[in-house]
Amino acid sequence: PFVPDLVVSTSYKVAPLDVGILSHKKDTSESVSSRHLTAECPGDSVMCDNGVVAGGTDTCDVACGGSCCTGTNACAFFTGQVCKDGSCDGTNACKDANIGIIVDWCTGE
Repeated sequence: PFVPDLVVSTSYKVAPLDVGILSHKKDTSESVSSRHLTAECPGDSVMCDNGVVAGGTDTCDVACGGSCCTGTNACAFFTGQVCKDGSCDGTNACKDANIGIIVDWCTGE
């Protein structure tokens, strides 16, 4: 079968990267269509990799110490940074998600 050569062009502009931030707090001074592409946790956070602390052995819910990932399977298989601000609260709240950072958001059942 014929396989065409792969041509890669560098003459195009790359769209802004969506870093995957979830936060329910709104800045009323901005338009409805604005997007936040940077965020920070107001305090401590936990970096998770497939439900386990990145580079460690503790589960994310254990590392959160009741400040995030609360509820049955709340952070099971979750990958990303979760703020210790009550984020990922409830059954399956952040289960199986792959999100850059979660700030004060995500509630389950």
